[in-house]
Amino acid sequence: MPSIDVLEMEIKNMKKDISEMKEDLKEIKWMFNKLDDRYPTRREFKSVVGAIWFIATVLGVIATILWFIK
Repeated sequence: MPSIDVLEMEIKNMKKDISEMKEDLKEIKWMFNKLDDRYPTRREFKSVVGAIWFIATVLGVIATILWFIK
């Protein structure tokens, strides 16, 4: 069985490792938040593509109506 000093040292090292992991996670979260501001999400992309598709369809219908009226 390990001595108390060895166990205390192991606990100290584990606490240090955990605090380093917490800092790394904070940095990763900050990087992801920064990316969210820079690139559109999937939902935003789909809504933009949907709006463009809708406008193209409306313009196509108007062009077709005007073509047959002439």
